[in-house]
Amino acid sequence: MSSEDLSLENSNYNFSFESIFVVLTLSIYLLLDFAPVLNSIDVAGFQWLTMSILNVGIGYFVFHFIKSENLKELRTFKVNNIIILYSIFLFFSGISIFYAPNFSEAILTFNRLILIAFLVFTLKLFSQIKIFFLPNLSIAISIIAFFQSFIAFTSFISKVNEAPLNEIYNILTQNSGNINIFSATLVFKIPFILYGIHYFTGIKKVFFSLTFILVSIILFLTLSRTSIISLLIVSVCFIIASLVKKNNLINTFIVLIGLFIAFGFQTKYLKYLPKKGVIEVYMSDAESDATSGRIYLWKNTIEIIKNSPFLGTGLGSYKIESIPYESKQRTTWSISKYSHNDFLQTASETGIINGLIYLSLFLIIAWKSFKILIKKSTESDTSLNTYIELEKINPKKIIYTENIAVCYYQLKKYNFAIPYLKKVIDSKIFKNGKSEYIIAACYHYMKQSELACNYAQMALNNNYIPKDCKEIMIKNCTK
Repeated sequence: MSSEDLSLENSNYNFSFESIFVVLTLSIYLLLDFAPVLNSIDVAGFQWLTMSILNVGIGYFVFHFIKSENLKELRTFKVNNIIILYSIFLFFSGISIFYAPNFSEAILTFNRLILIAFLVFTLKLFSQIKIFFLPNLSIAISIIAFFQSFIAFTSFISKVNEAPLNEIYNILTQNSGNINIFSATLVFKIPFILYGIHYFTGIKKVFFSLTFILVSIILFLTLSRTSIISLLIVSVCFIIASLVKKNNLINTFIVLIGLFIAFGFQTKYLKYLPKKGVIEVYMSDAESDATSGRIYLWKNTIEIIKNSPFLGTGLGSYKIESIPYESKQRTTWSISKYSHNDFLQTASETGIINGLIYLSLFLIIAWKSFKILIKKSTESDTSLNTYIELEKINPKKIIYTENIAVCYYQLKKYNFAIPYLKKVIDSKIFKNGKSEYIIAACYHYMKQSELACNYAQMALNNNYIPKDCKEIMIKNCTK
């Protein structure tokens, strides 16, 4: 479906402005993977700085334009248990700054936690501006993933027969600084690629399929066990969901073929690497990426927790607190920057309670995702999918648009229903006031009294006078 078909409404600040701002902002976020090193020791510094500048711009956008008619949906942002838990997590993390051994490092770490929260907040707001946010986002992310993987793949193929393994892995990391970070950025994109395989058809489906195969090949070539396992878990979940919901079996076939090809490339090319005389995979962070090395780091972190179980040692203090332990275990002057276990490191720096809060965030998100995965399609879900496909075929058929809106309304996805209803109103094909009434009902349930009142009045002006419409006016227009 084209962006023109998804127009929300016409106003002084029209959809094109919103679309350009959203796409530009998200593009900059995604292009941070290609951020220049600028002769710095760690490229992450430039990336965090760019995110900070972006957040200032986004904040200005939200608070300056939120009063415009076409952005009032942003006011429906709701606080849920995940937001509450993360706020508590930030609170305890903030307190730990005051007893951290390195105040500047603590401030820097806390600032990054704030930036992550703001990024999630931004994605949530943007998803309410545009109705098919996820499909468009998946396209953008997949394009970035395709170019990342293509560059890495061509670099690997050109060097595999002539360069030592550590040089090849330096090339693969591009400017990520670490092969694990590079592979993690690709793993993050896998769910969006799989969503594209599921959602799109035709040439777009082919593109997503090729991207999945290419990304899978690179992940297998990195030899990053964590990333490969993550890829397999996500792929298996996708296959199970496809089989349970009896979706097109072609999707399952695409994923299986992609994994098979990736494994084949790993088997074919990596067998030549030992002939170079290299007996270990090049990793940064002073060998801490090996399984045995991580176990030592986890044991050290547990010892740090034992020394200060309730308050922790202070945010960002792991680099300092781990020195007495690692100095006895390493034969080099380098130490690990992280414990390679976020939950243990959080508990060591901010206390066991905050560590459990941090862990519970992931458990809740995983549980919510699992419920969505196993949720059985209702009649409204089935009808919605049918009308969406029909509108793709004939986007000018307004009756399909109206039916999509009604389905979203029945599913209580009011912020999704409203843009479709406004599109029906703009078409001027139906002038019976029904769409205005449903919009009024949506805003009523979303606790937007002023908008509910306005649209209820519009429905009455079109002689659409059901009993509920009068009740909406009484409850909202008298406030």
